[in-house]
Amino acid sequence: SPGFTHFGVVVDNMKAATEMFKQRGAKVEEIRVSGTKAILSNTTDPNGIRMELLELPPDSLHAQATARWR
Repeated sequence: SPGFTHFGVVVDNMKAATEMFKQRGAKVEEIRVSGTKAILSNTTDPNGIRMELLELPPDSLHAQATARWR
């Protein structure tokens, strides 16, 4: 159906962010690295809302694209 399925949040420290969400009762998937070299984890809060957490190291395609905008 139409609508949002999740939203993304950029974090500075994936390990700290996922640990904080776990402590607050969220379901946190394993941390992984995407093909774009972004560090990712999906997190679902107790209400069923899914957040995609992203850490964007300098070698990620996201960070490289952002650097070119400046």
